[in-house]
Amino acid sequence: MKGKSLSVFCGILLSCLVLKAETGKVLLRINGQEVFVSEFERYYRRAAAAVRMTPEEYFPVFVAFKLKAADARRLRMDTLPWFKDRYRRLRAELSERILVDGQVMETVCRSIYRNQTKRFSATEEVKMEEIAVRLPQRATRAEIEHCRRMMDSLYTVLRHEASSFSVLAKKYSAGQKNHLGWLPLRILPDETVAQLRSLKKGSFSKPFFSPLGMHIVRLDDWREKGSFEEAYPLVRQYVERELGRYSVVDSVMQGRWMSGCLDETPALRQLSDGLLAVCWEKANQVSVVPSSSELQAFFRSHKDDYAWEFPHFKGGIVHCLSKKAASKLKKRLKKLPVSAWEEEVRKLSAEKPELRARVETGLYQIGKNKYVDKLAFKCGGFTPLPDYPYTFVLGKRLKKGPEEYEDVKAEVMYDFFRQEESRKLAVLQRVFTVETDESVLKTVNCIGNN
Repeated sequence: MKGKSLSVFCGILLSCLVLKAETGKVLLRINGQEVFVSEFERYYRRAAAAVRMTPEEYFPVFVAFKLKAADARRLRMDTLPWFKDRYRRLRAELSERILVDGQVMETVCRSIYRNQTKRFSATEEVKMEEIAVRLPQRATRAEIEHCRRMMDSLYTVLRHEASSFSVLAKKYSAGQKNHLGWLPLRILPDETVAQLRSLKKGSFSKPFFSPLGMHIVRLDDWREKGSFEEAYPLVRQYVERELGRYSVVDSVMQGRWMSGCLDETPALRQLSDGLLAVCWEKANQVSVVPSSSELQAFFRSHKDDYAWEFPHFKGGIVHCLSKKAASKLKKRLKKLPVSAWEEEVRKLSAEKPELRARVETGLYQIGKNKYVDKLAFKCGGFTPLPDYPYTFVLGKRLKKGPEEYEDVKAEVMYDFFRQEESRKLAVLQRVFTVETDESVLKTVNCIGNN
């Protein structure tokens, strides 16, 4: 799904480009190439609401972005077919945005919306998150099998820790369709739409294939939209596709564009940088899932980073028929790893009806589960289930923090991959000379927070 998310990213990028030459104070230089404070301000304003960082905290992220683009340019990634194709298409889109007369476009769209309200007012939209691994169009059997194993592993992680979906989505999809607001169903692949229609809010799918690769999606919300403001993007697409742009072109801007009077260099440089940074990330991503030993070693060396503010309980909650049944179940389950408890209880329930039970395993923070609170931490209370009147917990209390990486696997994997990228960025810091004017950066405090 990376192609679609790239289009969304570049759409956002295009929306904040400027046509006039870049001027003002120089914020930094990368190998002598000047970067103006106005460029950083635009990127920061776009990111501030989402990342909740001060300008000083966000600045290293911006520098990393510029370094990726600079290194990709040094390696001539701008000659790659992938880059050239998208740059040509998005450059044309930028040109079109410049030439469109906004007032005329809105007038035309409002007229069409009034005449075809039914067509545009009952548009289904979703809020979703996605984990996606892209496959080449002519992927080999080995590539497909590797992708399948990776996604199966991620699905297993999610089954045991569903709350880690956002962390995994950020890592494996670089934010694709994550927290982007409402998305029209019509822009999504048919395979994705079919999966979303089968889900309840808050649930996620099994791994599935599409022409773009392999995906796991989570449905956050679903709605039908109706106002002109909400329908405007779709109506505009309709105008552009069906009527052509001749009726909404700004003739003055068209004349200036054709005569070469518009200085497009800053806009195209930002577009180029965005695509080059994506190229760099694709070329430098850690494509192989780290082994258990690598993750455990990483966890041990960063264990303090995962300390908990509140105690947790690691193990399982078992609802059964009686205290006698509980005693027998405890003896059987103590001999097995937690991951095998559900299957063992299922077998026992089939063999001996008196041992019929329900089991739930996981990691529970104090105050988050009434059974764990009462039976493991001796606080609170609960009402027994009608069908399973006796409940017990089996496991251990973890007061200071996780004892192995599996307890916080999603966070460890995310940090592991982030460290690998940081190492590569550290190399870039040595390859390129970066000069920052700290006094200019301090001026962003007022501007960026507006």
